[in-house]
Amino acid sequence: MAKERRALYILCFDKKNRFAAGRPILYSDNETGVTGKADMDSKYTLTLLHQRRAADGQIYYHRDAYVFAEGTGLSLIFTESNEGKPKTPAIYNPIDTLPRKHRYSGDYAQDKRNIVCVRDGRDASRFIFFVHFEKEEGTCKGELKGEAKFISPGVARFRSYSDPCAIEFTFIPEGVSLKEIGGCGVHRDIKCYFEGYFERRKSPHAAPKGHRH
Repeated sequence: MAKERRALYILCFDKKNRFAAGRPILYSDNETGVTGKADMDSKYTLTLLHQRRAADGQIYYHRDAYVFAEGTGLSLIFTESNEGKPKTPAIYNPIDTLPRKHRYSGDYAQDKRNIVCVRDGRDASRFIFFVHFEKEEGTCKGELKGEAKFISPGVARFRSYSDPCAIEFTFIPEGVSLKEIGGCGVHRDIKCYFEGYFERRKSPHAAPKGHRH
């Protein structure tokens, strides 16, 4: 063991005395203001608490609780912290300022992190789009910009020339539905797809009620 680092491990064994799980529960890097504590109750719930004192005197903590079960090892069942979460980066929409005069041009969304933006294309049979989605609490993401072409009233398709990616757009007055019909894995994480319904948002440039152009 290196002199500059000390660690305390917990090791778990099954009923046949075979090693089943292990993890460090306390460690020290000789860092000033950092402390740790480990507790285990009568039900073998392991609770780890790590604290650090910031330069301004504020004490930050992170607490995790684990339970041991044969076959699964140590499983995290609870976590708590007063440390600030990292700031979520803003979504950059590369087509936001393009014209939106076509009947389907506009912004569609499920929430602030799942959006479809449609802007005018080179003619009435085409449109430019930008899609950004985040699923599974942000662990599965996808983003794509391209041009789609209408194949029937309210239905359009995008097909990439550089990979198998293809997406079908189905428009109704209230929104748009996406369906991935070709493998778009280059543009997204492996376990999620370009799919779902996105509600149309009111345009910030819309005229007030009672006014006509």
